[in-house]
Amino acid sequence: MRKYNYLKKDEEIVINNTKIKIEDLIYQFAPLFTNNSEMPLQCLFEAIQKDKTKLILIYRFVWKNEKHPNILINTVYTLYRYLWYGSLKDIEAIAIVIDINNNLVEKVIYEEPIIKKIIVEHQIVEVNINEKLNNAKRSTFEVISWNHLFSITKEKGIKTYKLLELNDYNFKKLRILKRSNLNII
Repeated sequence: MRKYNYLKKDEEIVINNTKIKIEDLIYQFAPLFTNNSEMPLQCLFEAIQKDKTKLILIYRFVWKNEKHPNILINTVYTLYRYLWYGSLKDIEAIAIVIDINNNLVEKVIYEEPIIKKIIVEHQIVEVNINEKLNNAKRSTFEVISWNHLFSITKEKGIKTYKLLELNDYNFKKLRILKRSNLNII
């Protein structure tokens, strides 16, 4: 189970003396993808309040599978992923950090690929936004590797995925604690 507290979608948080539903913030900042990106099947979201000053919106994008371009490596890698994660689903995360006290979207955190000869390493990237909550725009990403890692872009994006709350059942079933948590949990 989770080793941290999270806010459910119907809970409210006070930002700048205004009560806001978590679900409204989740939809307001749901990341977009470029047209040429492989679109995820769905997105599982959760919200975490840290230190009474930060609200972190975590979007976990789910793809059916990831396939290494080398068939032999893919076979071994597929078996490893199934044994370690309990499924072939690929899940990558994007987090939006909101400074509650100053009414700011502070930063976006995600993983970019470092492409090596055989593997693709994950590199955590933090992009400072520092925009007032009501002026902040949704970030657009492009999927740029076979294992669905991202690059942030200025291109126009679209949202075609289904947003669902990350419930306790899926948290356990998808073994979320074994997956990337962007060093924020």
